[in-house]
Formats: sequence, C-alpha cells, structure tokens
Amino acid sequence: MSSRQIRRAAARDIEDVVRLRAEMFRAMEVSQHDATDWQAAAAEWLTRRLDDPRFCVMVVEVGGAVVATAMGILREAPPSPHSPGGDVLVCNVCTDPEVRGQGHGRAAFDAVLAWSRTVGAGRAELLATEDGRRMYEKAGFRVSRSPVMRVHLQDEGLAGPTLPGGAATSADQVPGGPHRHEAPSRGLPKLGD
Repeated sequence: MSSRQIRRAAARDIEDVVRLRAEMFRAMEVSQHDATDWQAAAAEWLTRRLDDPRFCVMVVEVGGAVVATAMGILREAPPSPHSPGGDVLVCNVCTDPEVRGQGHGRAAFDAVLAWSRTVGAGRAELLATEDGRRMYEKAGFRVSRSPVMRVHLQDEGLAGPTLPGGAATSADQVPGGPHRHEAPSRGLPKLGD
C-alpha cells in the first residue's frame, strides 16, 4: 500500500471532498445525491471555510489521490451543563468504496476528533449510519436518549411560523428571519449532513 498522508484540506481538494460527500449521500440512498446544484453550492461553502478556525476538513491521501475525508464544525450554542464551550458536529466521514476497510476513514475521523479536543468544545456529536456505528462506538460515542427530530422548512404544505395572535407568516415576516431566498451569512449544514 502507498504511504498514507492525513492533512487539512486545501483548495485543491474541494472537488474530492464534494465527490466524497456525494458518495456518502449515495451510500445513504439519498435522492439527488448526484445533482450538480447542491455540489456547486457545497464547493463554494467549503472554499469559504477552509481557513476558518471553527471548521476542520481533513483528507486522507494515498498515492497522490484523496481517498477519504471527515469534517468537524465548532457550533456556537448557549452553554449547557455538558458543554460549556459549545460542541463539535462531526460529519462528512466517507471513504472511496474501492479502498474501504483499510483504515482511511478512521484516520480522517481520528484527526477531526483530535482537532475537536483543541477548540474548547465540551462534546462532539454525529449521526451514524449502520456501517459507521461500530467505528464511532469504539471512539466512545454513545446513542443519546434524545432522538433527532427534523422538519424540512421548504416543503410545500407545511404551515409557516406564527406571530403572536396566531397569524401565519412567510419567512420574510418573522422578526430577524431571513428572506425566503436569502441564505444566512454564516449558515451551517443541517445536523447529520
């Protein structure tokens, strides 16, 4: 096996990180995993955050090719008993299918965990697939008693937020809320992305 290099992602790696993200979604059977619109948006999002100390994108390179990636995001949140300094979302852990089982994904994941311990976070969390669960449990992750609940905010047919008095609103009428087609300036991915 060629020597393995584990390092922070650079601009030249963005295409590979997005490719691996698409592979992760394909393996999870997410529809439209191969659509180019979200991939272009992901490339732009990642590029803007490469030098941000709140983000860590690690890649594993073997023989000059990026074969695995993992990401950590320091999330700003109100202090809590378990996490007075915020927490880290670990996501985008993926390895090329043809080189799985050789420890590349684990190497990227371990590098993100090492970074997580340096940023003042009280805990790290992630959403696991069945394939990845054993690796995460070996690293000390445990299933929480609090299930993740989600709603897709742009789905048709969902009632919008209400203002005092019960009147339904559009997104641009919510105090402090973004307009329907504007992205927040520091938007983070949904949990588990």
